[in-house]
Amino acid sequence: MTWQPGQSGNPAGRKGSKAEQLQRLFVSDMLNLWKEGGEPALRRVMQTDPVSFCKLVSSVLPKAEIRKAEVIHSIEVTLRKPQWLQENVSEVLALEHEPIENQG
Repeated sequence: MTWQPGQSGNPAGRKGSKAEQLQRLFVSDMLNLWKEGGEPALRRVMQTDPVSFCKLVSSVLPKAEIRKAEVIHSIEVTLRKPQWLQENVSEVLALEHEPIENQG
């Protein structure tokens, strides 16, 4: 039998190896479990084991997104006023306006 250009001898497509079939089934099962209780399970892990939660998040996110988040966090921390300044800002401002002889 001769096949026309672009026509497959197996219209259903390639079956795939056993490993690929197992992977597809596993991903399908994981999706079903996620739909069943994924978010509550994540919240539970976040509250009871934050270290594991962070490891999970970092293993799922693309590396570029993790790096981007690190840079944004660093910028936010750098731009944030130091805690001691936030707590004492009124005292610092008052000292700036006192005459020199009263400061001490």
